[in-house]
Amino acid sequence: MAGDGFRWRDNPELLRQVQQLRSEGMSSLKIARAIGMRRPQVDGIILAKGWERPTASPPWHEPEQLTQAQEPRVHWHYEAPKQVKTEVSVFLNDLHIPSHDKDAVRVALNLISYVKPKTVFLMGDIFDFYQLSRFDKNPSRLTHLQDDLNELYDFFIDLRKACGDAEIHYMEGNHEHRLTAYLWKHPESAGLDALQPEALFRLGHWGIHWHRQEETYVHHGFLVTHGSIVRKHAGYSARGEFEKYTASGISGHTHRSAAVPKTTMGGVYAWYENGCLCNLRPEYIVGVPDWQHALSIGHFVEGDDRFSIDQIQMPGHKILYRGLLFA
Repeated sequence: MAGDGFRWRDNPELLRQVQQLRSEGMSSLKIARAIGMRRPQVDGIILAKGWERPTASPPWHEPEQLTQAQEPRVHWHYEAPKQVKTEVSVFLNDLHIPSHDKDAVRVALNLISYVKPKTVFLMGDIFDFYQLSRFDKNPSRLTHLQDDLNELYDFFIDLRKACGDAEIHYMEGNHEHRLTAYLWKHPESAGLDALQPEALFRLGHWGIHWHRQEETYVHHGFLVTHGSIVRKHAGYSARGEFEKYTASGISGHTHRSAAVPKTTMGGVYAWYENGCLCNLRPEYIVGVPDWQHALSIGHFVEGDDRFSIDQIQMPGHKILYRGLLFA
């Protein structure tokens, strides 16, 4: 091979070879390979002698010919998605009626009516039972339990109207559990059927299924519960619930919205904190609590454990969902 410092002007045989190969239409790269030179050297000769380069092969690129051992690059091509039969479910919690945010609930019902779920999950603390709380209470509210229950009944009427004949499952939260705690302290009343939540809330009238606090409902392999863990930040509680159950699921209780995916030796999971629909500035909290109005829409594959959860945020009592504004 010619060295870097060779003088081609003193080598007429080299010039003759370059000229001959160039006249045959060979590119500078191929000429360089044929006579054992570097391409820049061949380019220098061609420029000095005024010999034009092959128009089909620009100097900045010389396409390589594929050998039989090489395979062409496989390019992406569109594959149409498969149609899968799914079931739509809606998850909402922590309304704390009568301390619910009426505008937030109204927007949530509009969305429920639009998505037409097969199942609706009321994940606890739907009713507040303010009068039965062990915390300090406003005396003016202590005699309004029946008024509060009437507001709950009004909500059930609107919910049934919005979701049609969907199944409705009501999970007992810690606020509904105040009734159980009260009856334990007053055993003389505990045996009255009329004071059981199913009867007091008139759940049978609206076809609503009741689930005790100790139950954890499993929906297509996805756990649904009110939740019992509260940690400092959004997502921390969701992680705690996952560590408790080691499964995918959803919970309320914290009034915060978050999603925490988790990969273990057993697979890939996710746990969701589902926000709330209550008043975000309650009288018993000083300052601004770290709460968010939210609900979730789940899509589940029938006969499979695959799912997709859309966490729906509601800033300013507005929901943007699939190009539609609910407000």
